Amino acid sequence: MEKKEYKLITSDLELIQLILKFKQNNIDRISLDVEGEFNLHRYGLDICIVQIFDGDCTYIIDALNIKNKDIFKKILENKEILKIMFASSSDQVLFQNVYNQQIFPIYDIKIALDLLNKPTSLSSLIEIESGYKKDNMQKSNWFKRPLDDKQIQYIANDVFYLLKLSDDITKELIEKGLFYKFISKNSINQIEKRITNPYLQYKKFIESGKIPRDKIHFFKSLWIAREKYAFEQNVPPHNILEKETMIYIVKNNNNLEKSFLEEINNKRKTKIEINYFFELFNTIYELGEGYEDIFQSQIHHHSPF
Repeated sequence: MEKKEYKLITSDLELIQLILKFKQNNIDRISLDVEGEFNLHRYGLDICIVQIFDGDCTYIIDALNIKNKDIFKKILENKEILKIMFASSSDQVLFQNVYNQQIFPIYDIKIALDLLNKPTSLSSLIEIESGYKKDNMQKSNWFKRPLDDKQIQYIANDVFYLLKLSDDITKELIEKGLFYKFISKNSINQIEKRITNPYLQYKKFIESGKIPRDKIHFFKSLWIAREKYAFEQNVPPHNILEKETMIYIVKNNNNLEKSFLEEINNKRKTKIEINYFFELFNTIYELGEGYEDIFQSQIHHHSPF
């Protein structure tokens, strides 16, 4: 595979200079992608790499080294620059929750492909365009520095083909009379608010009926204790207790304290200070209904370190 040319941006000044270049060259569209963290290698959500292709050069922005995150707004929220993306929802989640920024306007290629009954992955599209099969690096640790050549080529490929793909797909949408339907669906996608509170995600399990009614308070307390402890230790919550394990504890045991400790000892992936964790759980449990407000004011979306 031919290596893609790129420029690595690692400082606030370099990012500002890129914005100036876009302005001077009247850049009105870019392809955009993000490599981030969703509770995989450490706690919470984080933005690690932002990659941009302007039709001429690929820019790999080391977001961890950008001190003033508001600089990104000059690109992400610039209404005069269309952002070509693929399945943008997860990237919108990251920017809305971590930087409190909205990506707009967006052309989401995945929405167009679904309308054309061509559900596919970005990797498949790139393979069709380039003849190259991408390595699967979705679980790569994007916190590690320096980035190796394999990582750089992976993320450079993610944005390199999107501009051409959007042109080809737009022509097909118009030919099949689906362009206005795409505009409608695409517009709805980019105005949706995706702010999340990790302490309240237990509600999904309660609403699904997976938790017995008489065990709801126990499950809520266990969920919030796990979230709080994971943040303090900077580890993914599932390394403390997996969701399936939590449901098993709640549904299948009468001696809650005994089964709770047994399951933690048997299935944990991270060393846990058992006494502290159980004290945290007991405190939250004893607080009773309405204690969620305590945690609403200290939502942690990304690592404390």
